[in-house]
Amino acid sequence: MKERESLQGAKTKFVGDDKAGTFFCAVSKKIAYLEIKKSGCTTFKNFILQLEGRQDIIESNPLGVHTEEVLKEMTRVPKALCTEGFFKFTFVRHPFGRVFSFWKNKIISWDRGIEAALRQHGFYPSMQWESFIDKLYEIPAFDLEAHIAPVTKFLLDGRGNICVDFIGKLETIERDSERLAAETGLNVVFPHYNKGVVTKDVMWTDDIRSKLAEKYMADLEVLDYSATEWL
Repeated sequence: MKERESLQGAKTKFVGDDKAGTFFCAVSKKIAYLEIKKSGCTTFKNFILQLEGRQDIIESNPLGVHTEEVLKEMTRVPKALCTEGFFKFTFVRHPFGRVFSFWKNKIISWDRGIEAALRQHGFYPSMQWESFIDKLYEIPAFDLEAHIAPVTKFLLDGRGNICVDFIGKLETIERDSERLAAETGLNVVFPHYNKGVVTKDVMWTDDIRSKLAEKYMADLEVLDYSATEWL
């Protein structure tokens, strides 16, 4: 992924899903965030609220953006219908870190909000790390639940074009927030950010790395991450 003034329309050899992906729009500022779950999406949706002058919602409940009550007050547009004239951005993270976060927060802590999808995948509460990876590896990538489906499913359209102008990384969020400010002219101060903790307590064997590298090959290549330079 090369740094450039606008990534939108850049062609890749991979394809996404035209029906997958939602933009959260700050209409007054003409900026839209492409939601990528398990990649700091709470922070960036709150940023959109902040730009729209809804600091009251954030202060009342920083996690309110995950509730229908707050979501219905936000301007949400399907990826394929996001209007021209908006500066579109998103933030991503290393796919291995995203997988670990999913396992820790959705499997070990067991997210009952998406329980049906988890069980449909063959996941179950407190599933061991190695068993989770083996089951994940069996599931077609684009069939995976949104929190763990490849980022490229949402980031790319069906022709392989990147659908945003700007991609930041959680690993370099401070630098990338400055880049976003420079490109948009906005005061970019994210209201809350938690990088999360990726632990060495689980086994990152060559077999696990290989399976994840195969499953998330498109993400690694398009987003310029390394499968070997991890922990």
